[in-house]
Amino acid sequence: MTTSSPQETHEAEEAESPPAREVAPITPDLPAEVRGVHAPARAEPRAASKVVHVAPDIVRRVTVPDEGDQEKRDLDAIVHKVLVIGLALSTALMIAGVALDLILGRAMPETVAALSEVFPRIMAMRPSGLLTLGLLVLIATPILRVIGSIAAFIYERDWRYVGITSLVFLVMLVSIMIGKG
Repeated sequence: MTTSSPQETHEAEEAESPPAREVAPITPDLPAEVRGVHAPARAEPRAASKVVHVAPDIVRRVTVPDEGDQEKRDLDAIVHKVLVIGLALSTALMIAGVALDLILGRAMPETVAALSEVFPRIMAMRPSGLLTLGLLVLIATPILRVIGSIAAFIYERDWRYVGITSLVFLVMLVSIMIGKG
């Protein structure tokens, strides 16, 4: 077994590595008040012993957005809108129910109407129907978000997150079923 010094190891690594082009640091020509009192007008070039490896298309990678990122942002925006619309709709329904209760001078309901009674109560202009529908929309909003996320991950062919999000959806469904009893 031969032992080599750190200097010999460094020289061997340099001999094996591909040739690199040297890059001077980029420093803008800024006025003294922006640079600061002690900042030099231009940085001195680095010592020749330090070599920086730079991707030839670094500017394009940093400045040009990836098309896949735009699609992901669009899907995220749609999911975000579903959450905002669901919250706004449930809030509006519950406020309408409370307002109708105050206008009619009735006592606030102490129980939630059964699912089969919600729409007949709304048609009869009973506040409990609006309040219950507002709660149902509020409960349905995150469920719709999870369903939308599953669809988005299927579209992106990200099977790992399809599985994880489907598991979350399954847990939500089981929670709803257990909660009914």
